[in-house]
Amino acid sequence: GLNSPFLRSKGAANAAFIAEYFEGGGHLHASGFTIHGNYENLLKEIPKTVDNLIMVQARKKGPKPK
Repeated sequence: GLNSPFLRSKGAANAAFIAEYFEGGGHLHASGFTIHGNYENLLKEIPKTVDNLIMVQARKKGPKPK
């Protein structure tokens, strides 16, 4: 089926970066996308992908200055 998740974030997590991966969009702390698939499968797969994308964001920023 067709699903329309929305994302909310705080701090350094960029919700728009994550939504863009899924061909969606939005703002830094509020974004969304539309995706086709089985709801139960998406509930398993999307969090894994989001975790990986957050790690990518963290690596791009590098270590925090002291």
